[in-house]
Amino acid sequence: MVTVEEIFSFLQEVAPLDLAENWDNVGVLAGSSSQKVKRVLLSLDITSAVCEEAASAEADLLISHHPVIFHPLHSLRMDAASAPVWQLASKGISAICMHTNLDIATGGVNDVLLDVVGLQKPVLLQPLGVDVYQKIVVFVPDEHLDNVRNAMASAGAGQYRNYDSCSFSSPGTGYFRPLVGTHPYMGETNRMESVNETRLEMVCREQDTPRIVQAMQAAHPYEVPAFDIFDDKGLGEPYGLGRVALTAKPEHIILFAKAIKKALKAPTVQYHDSGKLVHKVAVCSGAWDRELTPLAVQAGADTILSGEIKHSDMLEIIEAGLNLVAAGHYATEQPVCVALRRKLEEAFPAVAFDLADSGKEPVQAI
Repeated sequence: MVTVEEIFSFLQEVAPLDLAENWDNVGVLAGSSSQKVKRVLLSLDITSAVCEEAASAEADLLISHHPVIFHPLHSLRMDAASAPVWQLASKGISAICMHTNLDIATGGVNDVLLDVVGLQKPVLLQPLGVDVYQKIVVFVPDEHLDNVRNAMASAGAGQYRNYDSCSFSSPGTGYFRPLVGTHPYMGETNRMESVNETRLEMVCREQDTPRIVQAMQAAHPYEVPAFDIFDDKGLGEPYGLGRVALTAKPEHIILFAKAIKKALKAPTVQYHDSGKLVHKVAVCSGAWDRELTPLAVQAGADTILSGEIKHSDMLEIIEAGLNLVAAGHYATEQPVCVALRRKLEEAFPAVAFDLADSGKEPVQAI
């Protein structure tokens, strides 16, 4: 049966934890990594209502974007802000929270938002670094090639952009002589041996290398497998906060704002008309950070799209001569739950994944 740890490992491939901001709190925040999982609820937030729904649905795990534990807890009570944590613990439900790492990750919150609203050709708004890749090269007896390759792929090797299980192999001959005290897979002590082997090459993120090497060694028949690890400077993937993307054609801000409202099913949308047509849009889901405004100007954006924007930050955007659209924190981030559900259903077909009905927009509009 699938465990919390297996699902968490998969989610780390989607949005590695080391992408999270240093002030953030992400990962398995409640429950047990070894807990068996049959049913999962996904929600943008973990509230008391979501916990009750999870318990009624007999869910074993909640996956959220916003951390259920964000600020330090000084008490754990049923009648306070810590109530959801109490409910998770008392009902034996685990929680995985993927916050700023999912904001920053390629294919994460911002990229899902772009897909939903139809913006194209994205580039990073605020580059933060480059994902370092490595190549693992291991020499495997021919009859064990599939086992080793599959073990490495299951641990995360061979994943790049929208591809997985990528590898290259070439035939060769391995030579070795077992010395006294060894326990070789084949051969005799102090006698030269040769074996038909395959050179197997697979790339991976640097942070995944230790886990993949461990999986390779467990699947490899040799007492001491021969392998090399190289930095692969050709595959570095930049990552960062926010995106800058294009509309299909220039359009008026009112038409753009109405299209955003419809695509996101947002109850309300705020906008400002600077007099420019909308074509190049700086996007940051959830809440806008004022430090992004000069970067949007530098990128040549004519419009800013976010969830919520502070009043003072709105004034700065307007003074910079840009259009703006604020479609709501919930509305701009909720689509990632739908996208995550699809990925998880494909990866874990034996587990039931559902969106929490009670994980709704926390306020209503009149």
